[in-house]
Amino acid sequence: MAGAPIAGHNVATERKFLSRAFPLLGASVCWLDTLRCFRKAMPGLASYKLEALLEALNLTGRVREIVPEGMPHDALYDATAAALLLEHLLADARWGALELEHLASV
Repeated sequence: MAGAPIAGHNVATERKFLSRAFPLLGASVCWLDTLRCFRKAMPGLASYKLEALLEALNLTGRVREIVPEGMPHDALYDATAAALLLEHLLADARWGALELEHLASV
């Protein structure tokens, strides 16, 4: 995973667990936080919780298609949801044109 970007929604949890499991990763990981990105991309929303963003972007049904037995806060459900949020964000030409380092620094 060294050198590969890792995306998640509010990545603090993922960072904590992966750092424990793989202590040598250290600073070699590029973290992309969809929570932070969407706060910049869509200012003024009432909530930036994962489920609220999925609803706002009409992505809940797509997550349920991919993870039919999943529920919010299940690892696979949340990872799929974060991936779809990132995909949605990068489909926007303004965000998709950004360098990885800039996305990670948002």
